Amino acid sequence: SSAEETLRREISEEIGILEIADIEPFAMAVSNIRIPYGDTDTGLILSVYLCKIPEGAALSLSGEHTGYGWFASREAIELLRVKYPEEFVDKIGGLV
Repeated sequence: SSAEETLRREISEEIGILEIADIEPFAMAVSNIRIPYGDTDTGLILSVYLCKIPEGAALSLSGEHTGYGWFASREAIELLRVKYPEEFVDKIGGLV
């Protein structure tokens, strides 16, 4: 399974959007927050892709979520700054 197929499946499962276009890998980062894993710990990996969804597409959240939001890049970087490295956050902040 390719990264694009995985992304499409996850978007479909998590928010109910079946049609996405213009998929482009953007950035990856390991979370600053460590999660216990056996005798060690690990960081979450965040993979960011740029893509387009149909205008007016309705989101349908899976049971794993309690809500969602659309954020300008300035707002997104403030929310991500707690968990992810500065270089990654700055790259997100550069999105227009």
